[in-house]
This record gives sequence, C-alpha cells and structure tokens, in this order.
Amino acid sequence: MKGGLLTFVCAQNWGAVLQGYSTQEFINNNTSHECEVLNWEPVDNSLLKPYKTIPNLLHSILHISRCKQRIQKFENFRKRYIKWSPICYTEEEREKLNEKYQAFIVGSDQVWITLDHVNPTMFLNFVSDENKKISYAPSFGADRVNESCNSELKAYIEKFDAISVREASGVDIIRRFSDIPVQIVTDPVFLNSRKFWSALAKEPQVKEKYIFLYPTQITKQFCDVVKHMKKKYGLSVYTPFYISGCKTIKNMGILEFLGWIKKAEYVFATSFHATAFSIIFEKEFWAMPHTSTGARIIDMLESFGIKDSLVYSTEDINYEKIINYNIVSKNVDKLANSSKQWLIKALDETNL
Repeated sequence: MKGGLLTFVCAQNWGAVLQGYSTQEFINNNTSHECEVLNWEPVDNSLLKPYKTIPNLLHSILHISRCKQRIQKFENFRKRYIKWSPICYTEEEREKLNEKYQAFIVGSDQVWITLDHVNPTMFLNFVSDENKKISYAPSFGADRVNESCNSELKAYIEKFDAISVREASGVDIIRRFSDIPVQIVTDPVFLNSRKFWSALAKEPQVKEKYIFLYPTQITKQFCDVVKHMKKKYGLSVYTPFYISGCKTIKNMGILEFLGWIKKAEYVFATSFHATAFSIIFEKEFWAMPHTSTGARIIDMLESFGIKDSLVYSTEDINYEKIINYNIVSKNVDKLANSSKQWLIKALDETNL
C-alpha cells in the first residue's frame, strides 16, 4: 500500500531537499504506509544556482569546479536517501501513477506559490477520483495571492480529501474563496527528532567558534546586521555564499548544511529552513524575514514563541536575549505531535 509525495527535492536547495526527505521518512518509519517521492521533474543541475547576486554569480563562474562538486553532493544524497517513483515528467506519465498509488500527498515548502497563475500539477490535477488527495504543509510563499486565481484555486482545492497548510496566512488565503476545513501543521522537518537529524549531520572540521550565515536575500539592512554581529561577538562568519568579509564554505552538501548549523555558536538567516534547523538544534539565532516571502518565518517564530529572534535592522538586535528552549521545545513538540496525528489520520482514512 503506497502513497506518492509531490514536492520539491530536485532543486539545488538544502531546505527543499530535507523537507521532502523528512516527510518520506516520517511516513515510512511511523505509519503502516509506504511513501515514495514522485520523480516528476528533472534535477536542476544549474551551476549558477543558488547564486542570484552579481558577486555570487561571478564567484560561481570563477569556481565552476567547486559548484560541480556541490551539485554532485546533492545528487549523491538523492540517490542514497530519496525513494523515487517511476519517472513521471509528462502529464500522461503522472496519470499512470494512479495505478501504483492509492493516495497522493502534496507538500511541503512553497509548492502552492501563486503569483499570477496556478500550476495545476501542484494541486494534483492528474489524480483520479478513485484515489485520495492530501496536502501536507504546503506554503503559498506569501500572505496573499492574485485574486484572479481564486476561482481556479477553489476548483482544485475543494477536490482534496484532507487539507493542511504550513502557515496561518495560508488559511486566510483559502478562506477568501472556500470554507473547506483547513488544518495548520508544522513543517515536515519538525516531524523527526533532533536525534534523527544529528545522526545525519556532518560537522565541519573548524576549531574556532563561528556565526553561520544563510541569506536568501541580501539587502543593506542584512549586511549591516552581519557587520554589527561580527563586531559584537568577534567571531568569524561562515556562509555558503560569497559575501564580503565572510568566509565562504566550499561545496556544502546536504549533510554539511546540517552540520554547520549544529556546530554554530550563532545563526543569522533569511532562510526558512536554516531558521527551522536552528530551532531543532537549539541554537541562539536571528532571522530576518524575506521582503516578499517572510510571512512563513514570522508565522513559525510566532507559533513557537520566539518572535524576539526576528530582526529587521541593527536596532532590533537584542544581544541580551537567551532563547528558553525548555519552553520553545514544548511549543515545537505540541504542534509537531498534533501534525503527526493529523497526517496519520489522513493517511489511515485513505485506506491505502
């Protein structure tokens, strides 16, 4: 009895790969069902991703061999850890999967991002009426969508048998066009324990204490905060991107990503999953919400009671704060436990 998981694991993005792997492993290790990840898109082996700024682009071109090594690490992780479905790049191939799976799960991450159009595949348009559709923690990536998409979203979403979203903002979006029941659940990386992730983490061979920096958006405010923290703590700053004044981590793979966060003294990120793993490994951290997709970080920190770790400028930094993980862990566990129960119930009722 099998379910197919539709999510993003083919991007050269550490968090995207790990969230998909986490859902797969939770289902396979904690339920009576078997989960495979749909092999629905070719792996994105672009050498110039995720280097989106000009300095990072130039750095990527100058160190093309290192980029190849990083990409190979991603590919090695997928081959070793991801349980794949048959290739289903085309609509026809995806429709054939209805013979193999009795349930389809979409999520997590920004699979429902809807700027000016709707991607039917991400709303499981290829799934037959005989099979169940479940969404687990998808994100719209923002706190609103283009109203012109509402009628199409309504048509797709109301065909689901069980719907959950990752952020409260996702509930608000759906409420604008439908009254279908929607559950807020946690990101899949929280479905598995710190022990689970620690066993995977490959810690760096760095003896000095350091700040781990993971930006998805580099603004003047972000750079100002980095300089401020570096001066305050007197520590080296390590990052997988090229940023002036910081030490660049070369060829950081999936397991190294976990290790760099686990061993860090402090973490500063605009990334949702870098922030999430900072919480899992109980790090002192600060998070600066992305200007267009920051709602997901804000929602997460508010739900866990860590809103004072949000910074928007140097004026927001409270160096005296110490995160009380005795309290935070209880909040994390409470949402994780209810999310596990929701997912197990959704799968059990699917009669896989």
